[in-house]
Amino acid sequence: MTAPQRSRHFVKTGHAPGHIRECLLNALDIQADWWKNLEMDFLRDSDQRWWDKASPLRPAHWIIEQLWHCADIVPGLERRSVMDWLADQEYFTYSQLVRALKEDLDERVATPQESQTSAS
Repeated sequence: MTAPQRSRHFVKTGHAPGHIRECLLNALDIQADWWKNLEMDFLRDSDQRWWDKASPLRPAHWIIEQLWHCADIVPGLERRSVMDWLADQEYFTYSQLVRALKEDLDERVATPQESQTSAS
């Protein structure tokens, strides 16, 4: 199964669909392990099956990819909430936010693997 495709229009305009931005913001409300709380409904059955069967990291990376070039502004309340736990810098656009989230996600995922490796 392949991940849902991104429209070329979104890449050219720098604007991601609202339902993708909302999916991320809803997951970030939970903060800890936000990538495990992503919920999305797709119109195409094949896309929904991919989402439902994928490990939590795959949809998280998909969402990050969708918003990587998004120039839309993150709402102020959500921005302040994320700044409380993510890092000391401000994130004005979704592009800035997902780049920091990817870094955070990579660190969180790498940490358990490193401890398992050192225990062996």
